[in-house]
Amino acid sequence: MLLPSKARRMRDALADWNHKEIVFYGVLTDQFGNPVTGATVTGKVSVNNGLREGVDTISGTSGSDGRFTLGGTKGESLVISVVKPGYVMSTDQVTFIYSYIWAPSERHVPDVSHPVDVRMWKLQGAEALAKIDWHFKLPHTNQPIRIDLLEGQVVSAGGDLIITVERPEGEISSRTFQSWGAGLQAVDGGLIDGGRAYRVTFAAPADGYGKSPAWKFATNSPSNWTTFLSQGVFLKSRNNRLQAKVALGIGINMYPEEKMTIDIRGNINTNGSGNWEATIER
Repeated sequence: MLLPSKARRMRDALADWNHKEIVFYGVLTDQFGNPVTGATVTGKVSVNNGLREGVDTISGTSGSDGRFTLGGTKGESLVISVVKPGYVMSTDQVTFIYSYIWAPSERHVPDVSHPVDVRMWKLQGAEALAKIDWHFKLPHTNQPIRIDLLEGQVVSAGGDLIITVERPEGEISSRTFQSWGAGLQAVDGGLIDGGRAYRVTFAAPADGYGKSPAWKFATNSPSNWTTFLSQGVFLKSRNNRLQAKVALGIGINMYPEEKMTIDIRGNINTNGSGNWEATIER
């Protein structure tokens, strides 16, 4: 008896493990918790079943309760997008895995009784923002570094953001693992970790800002060690008149005599309203 060829075995495995029924139950809600009705929901289904590799498109419309269902095809994963005039998507989870090649914890399990909440943002009207893109090369110091976000300058007093880089002595590299990190503090305001929602948040959070001292981020074990730390941050300063969302990156100096780097990119609302709608990509 002839055994199936390697190509045949691979094709059969893909057909069995990677070609699953695509069913998705979702509900659209805006930032006020209201259902978003009459929105067009599109799903891009990745297909790789051993006979065909490509993308299929499925679609649906949200009902009066904001609910929608996508299905009617097979594939390995689904990416959703939503379109309705006056709204944009503000959810960071748009890809859903169905393939059994992935671990159970990473696969999406559809449940009609618990639809996925897909958050939308109802536009209120964009305001002018200050766009910043600052880059610093500085010698390491144990002293706090004050940065004026509007001017892009290190200042001796005032400013908006205080960064304290904690670095041990000697070389820091993959050859000589040593933990290091940074402390962050807002001047006359507060900070929130932007987390996964950083890119899809279009208004400053109303509360939850940490006071002095704020929080720290660090690389302190071989499993998460790196020479460059990055973090999305929501920040208020100048007694809440300045409200910003920024991407902060800090690169440590490998040797004490070298310079470390600090990169700060983002957008600032200077009128105190916290409206970031101008950051929406259209």
